[in-house]
Amino acid sequence: MTVAINETYRRMPQVVAREVAGERLLIPIHGKLADMRQVFTLNAVAARIWEWMDGGKTLAQIAAAVEEEFEVEQGQAQADVCELAGDLLKAALIEPVV
Repeated sequence: MTVAINETYRRMPQVVAREVAGERLLIPIHGKLADMRQVFTLNAVAARIWEWMDGGKTLAQIAAAVEEEFEVEQGQAQADVCELAGDLLKAALIEPVV
């Protein structure tokens, strides 16, 4: 799913994030049940991006934070943030802030 770098997203409230064996898992909860077919595993960078998707930062601001914290090039940070946001949006784990 395509996202724009100047857009802002927030985590969906029906998603539980848990640390398991050193990895961050995102588990969508529907009603009282977790949909284990849609579990996302996040690496360290993706976990930080997830934390920053609080509805108060644009993807550009998140990419700038990724650049600084993980010492990557601007273009790579922006591409990674947009790719992850697109995947999370497609899986209905985040939503745009309007």
